[in-house]
Amino acid sequence: MDTDTSGRFVCHLKFTSNRLLVLFRAGFKRMASAPFEWTWPQWAVVFLFIMAVVAAYVWKWPIHGFFRGDDMGVPDMIADVGGRCGDFPLPVSVGFLLALSGCITGRKNWMEAGAALLAAAMIAGIITLAGQFVLAEQRPYKGGAMRFLVMDGHGVSGHSTSGALLLWPITQILLRDVSRFIRNFAYVLLAGWVMVVAWSRMWNDKHFMWNVMLGLAAGLASGYMTVKANKELSENQC
Repeated sequence: MDTDTSGRFVCHLKFTSNRLLVLFRAGFKRMASAPFEWTWPQWAVVFLFIMAVVAAYVWKWPIHGFFRGDDMGVPDMIADVGGRCGDFPLPVSVGFLLALSGCITGRKNWMEAGAALLAAAMIAGIITLAGQFVLAEQRPYKGGAMRFLVMDGHGVSGHSTSGALLLWPITQILLRDVSRFIRNFAYVLLAGWVMVVAWSRMWNDKHFMWNVMLGLAAGLASGYMTVKANKELSENQC
């Protein structure tokens, strides 16, 4: 690597690192302040979501019985893929590779997408761990008893959170310059992956539906807030 190339790489690395820190701070701040900025229609959507989560908790066993798999056939193989690949190492690895590749090639959208994805993963990780501590429910196959303020809880599905993280940074930042058709196609694929991961947690007897719903909300909100924060940053470029 010659001097000019090395200098550009260092400049890109500084840009990406700074962007990551700014997006983490701005995204977390947005998550905390968002309820104070919601309009009545947004509050109505949140209220309906909360009611749906409460209903899913009240009837968690009948709902779980409907989604619980039989450990056989093609659905079980698909669920196994979601269970093995849907956790936080996936979005973190994708974010790291995008950021590193962007620093090497100088592609700004790659650097921004990687930084946004890593920042969203950090925010979502904090929210998920806090939720699992407060809502420390046991996994269904362990009895599903609800506990509060206990370590090793599972009231929020980490896999569902993780699966949802990819959607917004990829479609809104990484693919922002491609055609609408490609962006929509990627959106459908990533949304499908989100649903596969969420469904797999219920099929594999790891989570109830209400756990999955909270995980999806945490992942989607974290990704959306970092993408929104990224749009508001100045277009500084090395």
